[in-house]
Amino acid sequence: LGEFGLIESPVGIEKEIEIVGTVHDLTIVSGELLNQVIFGYTSLETAVWLGLSDNFTEIKLTVADDALDVTHIQQVAQEASDEVEESGLPVFGTQIPAPGKHLMDSVVQSLLLILGSLGGLSLLLSTFLVFNTVSAILSRQVPQIGVMKAIGAPRRDILMMYLATIFIFSGVALLIAVPLGMVGARVMTVQLAKLMNFDVTSFQVPTTILLLELIIGILVPLLAALAPILRGTQLTVREAFGSQSGSGQFGAGRIDRWLSKMRGLSISLSYAARNIFRRKPRLLLTLLTLSIGGAIFITTLSVRESLFVTIDSIAAYWQQDLTVDLQRPYRMNEEIEQAITAVSDISAIEGWTVTPAFHIREDGSELSKDITLFALPSNSQFVEPTLLDGRWLASDDQNGIVINIDFAAIEPDIQVNDAIQMRINGRESVWQVVGVVTTQMVGLGEPRPEIPMAYVAYDDFETAVNRRGVVNRVVVAGTSHSPAAQDALATQLDNWFEANNIRIRTIDTHTKMRSQAENLTMPILLLLLSMAALFAFVGGLSLAGTMSLNVLERTQEIGIIRAIGAPSRDIMQIVISEGVFVGFLSWLLAALLAYPMGWMMSVAVGISFIKVPLTYAFAPLGILLWLGVVVVLAIIASYIPARNASKLIVREALAYE
Repeated sequence: LGEFGLIESPVGIEKEIEIVGTVHDLTIVSGELLNQVIFGYTSLETAVWLGLSDNFTEIKLTVADDALDVTHIQQVAQEASDEVEESGLPVFGTQIPAPGKHLMDSVVQSLLLILGSLGGLSLLLSTFLVFNTVSAILSRQVPQIGVMKAIGAPRRDILMMYLATIFIFSGVALLIAVPLGMVGARVMTVQLAKLMNFDVTSFQVPTTILLLELIIGILVPLLAALAPILRGTQLTVREAFGSQSGSGQFGAGRIDRWLSKMRGLSISLSYAARNIFRRKPRLLLTLLTLSIGGAIFITTLSVRESLFVTIDSIAAYWQQDLTVDLQRPYRMNEEIEQAITAVSDISAIEGWTVTPAFHIREDGSELSKDITLFALPSNSQFVEPTLLDGRWLASDDQNGIVINIDFAAIEPDIQVNDAIQMRINGRESVWQVVGVVTTQMVGLGEPRPEIPMAYVAYDDFETAVNRRGVVNRVVVAGTSHSPAAQDALATQLDNWFEANNIRIRTIDTHTKMRSQAENLTMPILLLLLSMAALFAFVGGLSLAGTMSLNVLERTQEIGIIRAIGAPSRDIMQIVISEGVFVGFLSWLLAALLAYPMGWMMSVAVGISFIKVPLTYAFAPLGILLWLGVVVVLAIIASYIPARNASKLIVREALAYE
């Protein structure tokens, strides 16, 4: 504060101006999404001193009543617009933001959708984990249950004992989970707030959320454990003492017979492969937990890839390297085009007009949002839109117009071949809809996807507004398309326009505009990757629990193996190999599940984010990456059980019950 900075006004006047303060404007998008665009605020007198007009160019209104009623807001806006026009001033556009919604609402809703979906899947994985663990414990404690029943313990007491154990563990887990959840929620809230351009001054978890977490944290484990507890406690004393609850059975099933015929594996690896199928129900639950976690891991990478592919297709709307928006409309003739083309490193150039327009409905009312209208050559080499219906502009069209999906969503009754009435620069004209294209997020200097747009041929536009050869946007293609070449070309053009007294408003490179679109998706990508890591951890935890129980159940068997001379190295190899085999099987299932899951998630994120499904791109790299991750997880998860098994003393192992 108090320092002076040299600024250049849009009319080319340079002045040193004092910085007297800073403000936090909540009505604009975060500078992190706008590539650090700087906004300044000054008085009307200072604006005149900088060579600007003292006329106002924008009126901001707030309705007194029914602030969330869109229809009421539209009526007030229409009345205000009519009043301004009756006073002799032209109205170039009216924008009504969605009542009660932030500019970044679509991004936030996409994040909430992902959080909700992955949170539900996380709860499902946790349910499998509890069910698997309790089933293993109950199967191991069948003789103890028989002893308790033999000395007179009723089934109800045994049932309540196990449920109480689950309740206590659930309570301890909540004591850990609630503070961690609050820390995570605060970190995520702060990061989202930065993107939405406001600061979090206080953080408080609603009581209803805490109650919901308490209910889920207690009730879900109890329900997940109820089935194995009921099954384990319904055994009679005779059934309990006659039960074979040891290490499971092998050899009766089709898979068992197939494994018995396998050749080429070492004895320890063959033994490990057979061991994992001894407890098939437990193996199935472990595979489900780990494979769903792996499928989600691959799915997140596929959604990430789909976002990038979609950005590429959206960015393909604009094939130019530079977009130069002029301060006011200038006449664009062949002489000027040739002069600009003479600037080195330029291969092509076009002049466009980008202006607000209004759709007039059949009842005479106007669309609450103004439409961004692009008037460009019908054979423009810089536009390659993705058509959803109809076709693109043709040279023989007469007042043909192409609308984007945001326009179509606001006016769902408009179909291809319909005639619509538009008001452009104060003049009304009739246009025929020839096509519908997808939305786009770059090229306007604003990273908001929900912008109704329309495209018309420049010749038809000239006739409609009765103005010839005037443009307010120049698009340029360079001979090189690298970011450095685009920046250098932008500097050259800036100097050329200044030397020829043509005032420019902004010069945007294609790289910069694409970066704005990528910045929008960054929160989604970070969330997806963090959730992928979380699910990988949950899957590894499930595998670690399974391997520990398997080793515990086979304690006597391991003692026999050691008694006949098996070294500790072979014992560790057997247990770790079992874990790797389970991980490999889960990888196969995850690869099969990942494709449909990725497609469904891409559709949901796309509709929430840009109103159309993302261009789905499956990520094969995700399959390979998950294979590496699951092998490492399997080795880590099996290491401690393997080490414990290798340290068993033969006498203690043989005496273990």
